[in-house]
Amino acid sequence: MLPFQTFIDNFEAEYILVANDDTEFTFQTNKNAPRYKLVKVDLRYPESWSDLVQESEKDVLKSAVCVNGNQILVSYLSDVTYVLQVRDLQSIHNLPIDIGPGPTIGKAPTSSRCILTVSLPPLHGIST
Repeated sequence: MLPFQTFIDNFEAEYILVANDDTEFTFQTNKNAPRYKLVKVDLRYPESWSDLVQESEKDVLKSAVCVNGNQILVSYLSDVTYVLQVRDLQSIHNLPIDIGPGPTIGKAPTSSRCILTVSLPPLHGIST
């Protein structure tokens, strides 16, 4: 039987699982970060949490997914536009997106490919 270990035991913030590697877990959270940030915790040291991606001063972190095994694709709401970034430990690559409301990102954690779904606004004056 697998051992059960509690490391989040209250409802003081939202925690969304982004990735895990053995005993290390990455979460998107709004704890002490109303615009959200990414944090990492190692189950061997559950009292020691570290910020992986700091809260932005003005943009809201809307989603984060693990791709390609060691990278995180993050989506920010910046003013009224969504901005995608590919992050790894060494660099940030911006992927400008200026269409539709928030993109939905589907993926497999070890895949180098992901599916980006964007909802387009209705076209006025066109009947179907």
